Amino acid sequence: YDLQDMNYDIKILDSPKEVHEIIIEKNRSANHARILAGYCWDWPKKGRNNSEVHDIKIDDFEISWNLKNTTTFAIDEDSIHEAGCIHTSQGLEFGYVGVIIGDDMRYENGMVVTDFTKRARTDQSLKGIKKLYKENPELANKEADEIIKNTYRTLMTRGMKGCYVYCTDQRLAAYLKRCLQIRKSEGKK
Repeated sequence: YDLQDMNYDIKILDSPKEVHEIIIEKNRSANHARILAGYCWDWPKKGRNNSEVHDIKIDDFEISWNLKNTTTFAIDEDSIHEAGCIHTSQGLEFGYVGVIIGDDMRYENGMVVTDFTKRARTDQSLKGIKKLYKENPELANKEADEIIKNTYRTLMTRGMKGCYVYCTDQRLAAYLKRCLQIRKSEGKK
């Protein structure tokens, strides 16, 4: 498959601020770009309707999860300053998405690994996984791995024209950049 012929913009960026800036710029023309994030930050009930409450904090970048009314996240003009999650964006398509990959996925020992213990306590997709882990750690890790990877696959495929990614794990970011570079160089042949 030749990536050179594909009209799709994908970049792995060095900061969540860069991702947000690109999404704001892409959103100007059609209100069709949003930030999405893996479920690694709690979404507490208190402050769910206040975009000034920033649930996601990465260094000097802060953003709130989408407000309580998730049914209009995709079209609310102000939601450009909020982050959606898999529950907010599954089944939706945007022109562009910015995806924040949290601490639940990283690159170590030559492999992409997942870690369900880094997911938010408020994440319902992994409900019961700790109990299962006590009973059958191998099965729990396998199921959690599938859920976490599917979360990011879903988030990263919501953008029809482009996807801009920030990884909290810099080794994962470097790995993804290498993968993109290899695909691009293979496409030139």
